[in-house]
Amino acid sequence: MNPSRFLKFLVLFLAALLFIGNSKVESAILLERSRTVQTGWSPKSVAMNPDGNYAAVANLEGGDIRIFDTRTKKVIRRIQFIRTPGTGYDYQNERPIPSFQEKPVECIFSPDGRYLFASLHNAGGIIVYDLKEEDRVFPSTKKVVVKNYISGIRQAREIPFIKTGTTPKVLTFSPDGKYLYVLNWHSGNVSAIDAGSLGKTYDIPGMKTPRGMCCSCEGKYLIIANEDADFLSVLNLRDRSITDTILVGKGPRHIIPGIESETVFVSLTSD
Repeated sequence: MNPSRFLKFLVLFLAALLFIGNSKVESAILLERSRTVQTGWSPKSVAMNPDGNYAAVANLEGGDIRIFDTRTKKVIRRIQFIRTPGTGYDYQNERPIPSFQEKPVECIFSPDGRYLFASLHNAGGIIVYDLKEEDRVFPSTKKVVVKNYISGIRQAREIPFIKTGTTPKVLTFSPDGKYLYVLNWHSGNVSAIDAGSLGKTYDIPGMKTPRGMCCSCEGKYLIIANEDADFLSVLNLRDRSITDTILVGKGPRHIIPGIESETVFVSLTSD
């Protein structure tokens, strides 16, 4: 089946103020701030575990990840990276700059809720944190200091580190939870990670500044938003090829699947 026919794309302009403020939109959901919770320096993303008990916040400039109890809204664990020199990127002036490797960008829990994966902006890879903190021999690791706010224990640990492409960002699991896909912004590819062995299995090249990604419900396709272009790339995961490109508008950035399996929502940054 042709992916362009299989998928009906609906472009969603993220204009929350216009949407909520428009009295003619009777179905709008009105949100009110109930509480502000301190995270860390420059929180970049938040992820919820499958049960909804925990939320993890990746603090880009703070170089740490904090896990919150969603009921009490309190930090229960902090994963602080031991920083090492690296090369970052000045997006305003479009040039490399001195920085640190350990700058967490996006994070995601495994489907069983045991592991937390996070992409490190300048390290060219992702880390894996086991919430049970069972030791695991791994060829490459990152040093962290974990503080457990419940027990009060502060402990130095080494957690698995998996090389991907350059500037990894968005993470998503296959529907069956067997593979984790990592979107690499500057190298223009997607890395597939075996979620069991924690080994990289392959890379799929051919994207143009990929920024957003989601997996189709049946697990056959990855849909990629190319921010410096005006199209989405449709990746066939069976033969690991780009089977289609679909024009949507300028600067597609974030993408999420709709409730219906044939619809995705895309934000456009330049249209």
